[in-house]
Amino acid sequence: MARNGPRRLRIIRTITAKDLTEYTRDKLWMILTPLVLVAFTVVFWLMPSTVEETLVLGVHQRGMDALIAQLESGAEARQGLMVIEFDSKDELISAVEGKTKAKGPDGEELSVPIGVDFGADFASDIAAGRTPKVDVYVSAETPEEYRSAVSAFVSELAYSLAGDESPVTMPDSAEIILGTDRAGSQVPLRERFRPIVVFMILLTESFALSSLVANEVRTRTAAALSVTPATTGDIIAAKGLTGTVLALSQAVILLALTRSFTADNWLMLIVTAALGALLATGVAVVAGSWGRDFMGTLFIGMAFLIPMMVPAFAVLFPGTPSAWIKVLPSYGIIQALVGVTAYGQGWGDILPYLAVAAAWCLALGAAGVFALGRRVRSL
Repeated sequence: MARNGPRRLRIIRTITAKDLTEYTRDKLWMILTPLVLVAFTVVFWLMPSTVEETLVLGVHQRGMDALIAQLESGAEARQGLMVIEFDSKDELISAVEGKTKAKGPDGEELSVPIGVDFGADFASDIAAGRTPKVDVYVSAETPEEYRSAVSAFVSELAYSLAGDESPVTMPDSAEIILGTDRAGSQVPLRERFRPIVVFMILLTESFALSSLVANEVRTRTAAALSVTPATTGDIIAAKGLTGTVLALSQAVILLALTRSFTADNWLMLIVTAALGALLATGVAVVAGSWGRDFMGTLFIGMAFLIPMMVPAFAVLFPGTPSAWIKVLPSYGIIQALVGVTAYGQGWGDILPYLAVAAAWCLALGAAGVFALGRRVRSL
């Protein structure tokens, strides 16, 4: 048995070299792979690299200087709201429309997504018991919750000026944050997009391998190999090695092009990418074994891969993920990538995710072995 070990390795190496040669001769994948790599790299660097956690509120008013000054000091203490005053209604509208920029306290240019024009008679109308008219201007990109919050703010301001208490008495409450509190440490869109591009590269290479496996099954090359000294196990091992090498190499290149590697995280990223490559390889072998032609292989591959993309896109919408997302095979890979690249997590933080991903790799690998072995024996 020990003497057969080196022989088996030579056979696997020979089949792997053959697979890699066939891959380089496939013009479709030789064009598509670098094209996708370049496209994802460009898209990544075009994504916003910063995140704005302070709401800039533009204000135009008269006769309310003391109250607005109090509001500004309170906003500075909360560090979540910045109040910018404008000399005229037209200047406020121009800023909210995006035609001009506001000047911040340090002279920096700021966008104003929402503005409030109290007009000239707001304070006097309140004092006389009349209902004042207030115009709230919002940009098209302003979320609905910001609009509601500003409307409530205007109402509270009116009660303050009138010297009345709010008609609604708020109950005593304690703030309990569910999940990880990211206030003050929001992740830019570019960093949240990183696991998506890495996983997409892995999926691209899985399609290439599934196409290779399907072609060998269709042309009976796999059956011909099985009657040589190569066993079905050798064929499956070679296919797994080919897929892992192709997917891992592309993922490492993309991580390098997006400047993801540091002296502290490079090994964690390579291990995570390797598990992702194994995951994609298992899917590719299953799809290539079951598919009878290119379209069949593509359909089966998409049936597996579309659900696996859900955890990647879920990163774009921070929050506690649903339970069904956590059981998807790709969840552990995505969480490890996000944790290492965006939040600087270490081995202790990502090991649970990697363990789940490794279990899924074994399960999909076993499914690939069963599917390919059965298909080869049936030829």
